[in-house]
Amino acid sequence: VTKSGNTTETLVNGAFFIELLKKYKPHKYQEYMVVITDYDSPLYTIAQQERYNLLEIPKLVGGRYSVFSAVGLFPLALVGIPIQELMAGARVILDAYFSGSSDAAVSAALIYTHFKSGKNIHDTFLFSPHLYMLGNWYRQLVGESLGKKLSLEDVLVETGMTPTVSIGTTDLHSVAQLYLGGPRDKFTSFVQVAFEPQVYTVPNEAITTPVSSLVGKTVATIKKAIFEGVEQAYASEHRPFVTITLPERSAYSLGQYMMFKICETISIGHLLGINAFDQPAVELYKEKTRKILSRG
Repeated sequence: VTKSGNTTETLVNGAFFIELLKKYKPHKYQEYMVVITDYDSPLYTIAQQERYNLLEIPKLVGGRYSVFSAVGLFPLALVGIPIQELMAGARVILDAYFSGSSDAAVSAALIYTHFKSGKNIHDTFLFSPHLYMLGNWYRQLVGESLGKKLSLEDVLVETGMTPTVSIGTTDLHSVAQLYLGGPRDKFTSFVQVAFEPQVYTVPNEAITTPVSSLVGKTVATIKKAIFEGVEQAYASEHRPFVTITLPERSAYSLGQYMMFKICETISIGHLLGINAFDQPAVELYKEKTRKILSRG
């Protein structure tokens, strides 16, 4: 997968993968290849020549916004994710956004207001390790969309917020001290899942004696108490935050969340007066890399 068709890392990985396919499936390795790229990109042309399966990325859709195109949907379908549900969740948010009734615009205004007051770090604190890659996707979305040198009027602004990702409860034991006691330069978005299966109950063992109230409680109940404790700690220290609660960890809910964040990011870009859809600085490093490699 590469929108431009010339992303160095993707082409390197692809070369190794094709080498393995030729070794183990020498007569029909093309059947196992699917190339997802822009129409008429360098890779698109090569894929046609090599008779690889091809899926196009819409020209107007940037890589970080392409999760609801073949870029995201095809791999998800391969592993059995119900992509129709993902799209249905996204559609609900998108329809609300275009009708002017979306909370995404309100959230964008809140984040923008705190950014202008000096909160230039936006931490997404995910209270579920299963959502870690979702945090990585959002980090790219914010970093590439909002980190811009020039405004829409070509005025030097060098603006943008630094997106960070934290995972609860693990990162409470590494960065909570910084977040609650350090510089007041952060705005936090907590993300939790409302429904957690009540599967495991803490047994009555000697090791729980220091905190006897743990005995008999489910792990989900304990996680909920920790989350509420964190919220209260942030509030008592006057650290700004919002909480987003997903009803469940489902394709529909994730589709809602991702489209919400896309709409939110686009709105922040509008408020900042920058182009939230290009990434000229990324292209700069790619160009420099190709020049270095071409020296031989």
